[in-house]
Amino acid sequence: RFRLTSRKMEVLALTASGQPNKIIADEPQISEQTVKIHVNQIFKELRVFNRTQAVLKAQQHHLI
Repeated sequence: RFRLTSRKMEVLALTASGQPNKIIADEPQISEQTVKIHVNQIFKELRVFNRTQAVLKAQQHHLI
């Protein structure tokens, strides 16, 4: 139903752990700016406005 790349799914899972962008960027070794871009794209795809909504919707749809 949702078209999220594997990288976006990884960022979403790390977001669900409550980590800030700087920490999220460390694990897949991407820049903090790239994390911000992925997070914004996740928001658009899931049609949400913040991290909490994104995580809740992802859980409801068994994405994480």
